Amino acid sequence: MKLFSACAIVLVVVGHIPSTGFNGPFDMFKPYSFQVASFVFVSGYFYKEANESHPVAYLGSRIKRLLIPLIAINAAYGCIVALLKRAVGIEWGGAICSVASRDALY
Repeated sequence: MKLFSACAIVLVVVGHIPSTGFNGPFDMFKPYSFQVASFVFVSGYFYKEANESHPVAYLGSRIKRLLIPLIAINAAYGCIVALLKRAVGIEWGGAICSVASRDALY
């Protein structure tokens, strides 16, 4: 956990440094998109000793309760932004690229 915490702290610093060239994975996963969640995880806010007896079941329940709704909400938001971008011409939000449209960009 100390290594995870150290990596999270480094990612906070990296997230505040302006990029100059190579961004690597930070173009895809912005550090500020998971910083708070990583510190909540490291701090043990959701720790219960009873969950140690069945860790796989606990992980499955957390995925169902937290991760699946997060992905669904982000997908819905992405679709709404893409539709508004086409219909109204809004400027915010990134492009949702498929393989064909990504190849057309290059």
